[in-house]
Amino acid sequence: MDYSKIIDLSPGRDRIEILHDLLLSRGFLMEYDEEGRLCLSDNCALSDGSCPRYTCDIWYSDIKFLRSLLKRSGLGTMGRDRIIHYSGKDFDDEVLSCFLDFEPDGRITYVHATWEVPSYFYGNPSENLRGPKIQLEVLETYVGLLVKALSAIGAHSFTSCDGHGWDDIHVGFVSFTHCCWAYANVEYAVKKLGVSYFCDFQGRKFHIRHNSSPEAYYRDIIRIARFIYENRLKILEAKARVLEEAEPEMYLNEDIKFDYTMDIMESAIRNALG
Repeated sequence: MDYSKIIDLSPGRDRIEILHDLLLSRGFLMEYDEEGRLCLSDNCALSDGSCPRYTCDIWYSDIKFLRSLLKRSGLGTMGRDRIIHYSGKDFDDEVLSCFLDFEPDGRITYVHATWEVPSYFYGNPSENLRGPKIQLEVLETYVGLLVKALSAIGAHSFTSCDGHGWDDIHVGFVSFTHCCWAYANVEYAVKKLGVSYFCDFQGRKFHIRHNSSPEAYYRDIIRIARFIYENRLKILEAKARVLEEAEPEMYLNEDIKFDYTMDIMESAIRNALG
């Protein structure tokens, strides 16, 4: 994998900006504090959590996961205030591989949340707008930010796969309506950014089809995810309007007309984002 085609490593570019992009590309939700220091956002999964009852593993919080990667790569440390202290080390292939490389273990999907996660989409907007904070360690490298972004706009997923460098990314959702909402937002981002990908909708799952190189594909997937996450507040306003205007009983089963549901959601997104 040519990491320079995924992360902008242009000579003269600010090192902290590169570090920000690297961590964000891996799926860590980063921000700058009031003093301009790079830090891990509190939108991340900051507490430890257990994965589904079908296994006995414990998924570590994003804090522990990021600290381990910073230590292994030698890029720096992170204190209790979640501020990143950059070591000044160069971003060579060995460093980048600590964050962006992976060893597929044969599993097609990773479980994000228990099957008991509520599959509701409608209801009290103040309670249902956002999705769960999923531990990044359970997500594959190049789908991490997308899953995090979709959860931030209220699309509850439970499985995903980044394609391992040869197949398409796909994400599965807890209900048909959650999948519609994610699909509508990804489609909008694809059109807005002018990237050439086709989203294949399959009930509670969608694939983002491509015929480009893995590097170009993953770079654009990260762009799509960043667009969604950076516009999350406006998108949540759009979801609130959908919740106010839609009739829940018409959309909670998978026999509804897909086009009708998408028209309502796409209209709300266009009105919110322009």
